[in-house]
Amino acid sequence: MSLNFLLVFLAALLPADLDRDGIDDDVEQALLVQFAPTFMISGDECDTLPAEFAPGSVVPCVVSKNGAIYGQVFPNGRFTEIHYYHLWSRDCGRFSHKFDVEHVSFLLAEDHKALYWYAAAH
Repeated sequence: MSLNFLLVFLAALLPADLDRDGIDDDVEQALLVQFAPTFMISGDECDTLPAEFAPGSVVPCVVSKNGAIYGQVFPNGRFTEIHYYHLWSRDCGRFSHKFDVEHVSFLLAEDHKALYWYAAAH
């Protein structure tokens, strides 16, 4: 057995933390799923679902209005901070315009109870 094979094999057994924030990627994904917010959208809303945008594009480009919710988990002192971003192809409010970014975030205690929630829209 070569040393390279052994190193690759051992690396596969270790938890992955690709963003190097100290939280295993599988744990981050499980938290995002466990605490995913539920969005209640009015039937007369002009933009039906949050949109998925093309990655790496300099100019925002909607790929699909498929309800995509983007998430991020990272440590914040003794808490874990979780953010969900929902992106819209347009804002239908008083001063209607293309594109709209909104988010929901909260602090998660060590016992996995959400302490403080924050929702933002403009």
